[in-house]
Amino acid sequence: MGLNFFTDFPYGVWVPNGYIYWEVHHNIVAFDLRKEKFRELTLPDEVEKECMKYLCVVGGCLGMCYLGPAPKYEVLVWTMKEDNDKKERLIKLMTISCKWRWWPACFLENGKVLLVKQKEEIQEVMVEFPQEIIVEIFSRLPAKSLGRFKSVSKPLHNSISDPHFVETHLTRQKKQIVIFMSLPPSLFSINTDESFGDNVAETSLDFLQVEWNIVLGSCNGLILLTKLHKYLILLNPTRRIYKKVPLPSFSIGFYCTNANYGFGYDSSTDDYKVVEISYEHEDTIFYGMDIANPLVKIKSIGVYSIKSETWGKCHHDPSLTICRNSEGVFVNGSLHWLAERGNASFVIAAFDLEVEKFGALLPPTVIDNPKCLDYKLKGVGGCLCMYDYRIRLVDCLQRDVWVMKKYGVVESWVKLEIFHPNMYFITPLTLLTDGCMLVKLVIDRMSNSRPGELEFKWLVYNDKGEALREIFVDGICKRYGIEFDYVESLVSPFGN
Repeated sequence: MGLNFFTDFPYGVWVPNGYIYWEVHHNIVAFDLRKEKFRELTLPDEVEKECMKYLCVVGGCLGMCYLGPAPKYEVLVWTMKEDNDKKERLIKLMTISCKWRWWPACFLENGKVLLVKQKEEIQEVMVEFPQEIIVEIFSRLPAKSLGRFKSVSKPLHNSISDPHFVETHLTRQKKQIVIFMSLPPSLFSINTDESFGDNVAETSLDFLQVEWNIVLGSCNGLILLTKLHKYLILLNPTRRIYKKVPLPSFSIGFYCTNANYGFGYDSSTDDYKVVEISYEHEDTIFYGMDIANPLVKIKSIGVYSIKSETWGKCHHDPSLTICRNSEGVFVNGSLHWLAERGNASFVIAAFDLEVEKFGALLPPTVIDNPKCLDYKLKGVGGCLCMYDYRIRLVDCLQRDVWVMKKYGVVESWVKLEIFHPNMYFITPLTLLTDGCMLVKLVIDRMSNSRPGELEFKWLVYNDKGEALREIFVDGICKRYGIEFDYVESLVSPFGN
């Protein structure tokens, strides 16, 4: 651009959206830190082009202020907002009449704006914010901060508790990887958009006054736990609240061997639902678990609504048999299990939470004679994922991961080949912002066919199956944790 920013425009403003902004010759220039490119912002027509503009960060957003003409000074404050096309635009936030050059420093929790004068005098000005602006500012803040703000005032409490605000806030939170640890009970969240090793946040679960030992699922900041399927627990670790949910009266669950569970969100009714699939208990090898034949006939299906706090019973397809001891994977409004239907055809059973009925998705057609025991399901980056989970006691150099790019379209399955020597198992964890996949590998350190010492690694793979780098997270044991996608939210397990 022919400019020397260090001499001509030394004061750039960094905003958490990933840009640095400068005022350059009465215009605003943004530098994208991810793409390392400049772009110029289009200013609204009513912004006076020749006025000196002052850029600042206000409420986590870019703010722009400039003075109206003397002798009646006015501070006009603008802020950035995303439109429906996810493009940023400037909107007028407020106009403040003043006698001298005051600039907004920050928003206060009591609804006021802190103004700072050039001579470092400070003044508070009460401004009535439109509800749209309040939602815009606060919806970008972390859920933990908003939880503390609830105690500031009743109006602020009501605004943050509003269902529309909770939904808006949820859509603007960054996806994270969570490692759930049972001993001691804690949760480690890792923002995958940033450097892995430097942004680990630990949340203690010391407030959880009930025993648990299994994670059954996660959706929109809520986590479903159980204690040997004796009862269920709905937990929001960010808000530090939980709810104990009894099993349905018609449940035949026994020591976690003859019931599968799933947890997801029904957008048609704005409700979160728990699904229990009970199946026949038969004389089998180990606590009802036949390793050679993992398929079981469904006996009953129960659906628990967080809103109504009741269990309901659903009809089921008698021709459908599902893979036992597996939890439902929530993608696109449905919970998914590996299954067979009718004449032993391999399918992915999809339980639609809106109509509360099973449908079926087809696996990749190029897989030759797939078996339920050979694969597992996972939700990765909003897509359904099926990956190779076959037990191999000889050297394994390749594992396949299939991702359904367009939900319900069998032709949209895309294969990612994972290469690494001596693999026992792999687990896809999440998709990164650059399109690469983070994968957990369980590796045998021995080079021969006999089992040796196991090693657990996190590796980033590109779409060609090439390992780009290994991820190290300080202070976390990858061996004993349970990893899944997660987002901090204000969603209540009590349905309010």
